Amino acid sequence: MRPLSRTRSSHWNGIAMKLSKKSLTLFALIGALILGFWLSNTFSPKHDMTLYYFKAFQLAPIHREEKASTPLKAIELLCAGPTPEEQTAGIFSLLPPKIRVLQLTIENDTAITDFNPALRSVKGGSYHSKAVIAQIVYTLTQFPEIKAVQILIEGQKQETLG
Repeated sequence: MRPLSRTRSSHWNGIAMKLSKKSLTLFALIGALILGFWLSNTFSPKHDMTLYYFKAFQLAPIHREEKASTPLKAIELLCAGPTPEEQTAGIFSLLPPKIRVLQLTIENDTAITDFNPALRSVKGGSYHSKAVIAQIVYTLTQFPEIKAVQILIEGQKQETLG
């Protein structure tokens, strides 16, 4: 086996010298960002969140593990409806399909939750209206900072739904 010649060694030294300190710093920064992103997604703690849907026409707590456990995240997930796996297990929602939360604020232990007009389209009379309100109220009052819920549609208080 032949030892490396001086010219080959010089060649590699020349290439290494061409890489500037800026390039090496940039590579190190990109590597650190990729590693940080991977670690945060791999090891970030998950929080148990309860969403209230229905099973066999009874209010049923459905537990999900989420990276963020906030009242806004909970109500957004509730509006999105059950997952396909949950639906296969007989879980359903009485919330209208196009419902969206516009804003959620907490004032004096009360979650003031503003929805889009789709909330007005609740069908099924007072039973379904009460069931929809129960889904929203139970989902939000799992958070210790919320003791009551006020439901608005486009910023207006509602006497009834549907």
